[in-house]
Amino acid sequence: MGHREQLLDGAKRCLLEKGFARTTARDIVAASGTNLGSIGYHFGTKDALMNAALMEATEDWGNQLERVVAEHVNPADTPLQRFESAWTRVIGMFEEHRALWVAQFEVFGHLRHSPELRPFFSEAQESARRG
Repeated sequence: MGHREQLLDGAKRCLLEKGFARTTARDIVAASGTNLGSIGYHFGTKDALMNAALMEATEDWGNQLERVVAEHVNPADTPLQRFESAWTRVIGMFEEHRALWVAQFEVFGHLRHSPELRPFFSEAQESARRG
């Protein structure tokens, strides 16, 4: 695993443990085993790295959610039963991914100042709505 991947992995861990705003570049370096210069080289800024980590963590959760919902579909169930079954699993996943939800809500207040995140979350919402 190269420094870029190590940084993303470390930033995701920090995001879930400390939150978006409280994570420092030094926290990420300590969690990733890299150096401060690697952040600038691979991402430009700590905020760009944290944005990438948040988007990747959100995509990971979305992919897991799709798998969990899809693998438990019973074609014999009524639409209401399928809806209840799917939402029971979704709600169960909220607790498992509580830290990610907290980080997302923290970032929602800053979307006005993060133009690179707005399209990502807009598309994620549209995708969730279609799903």
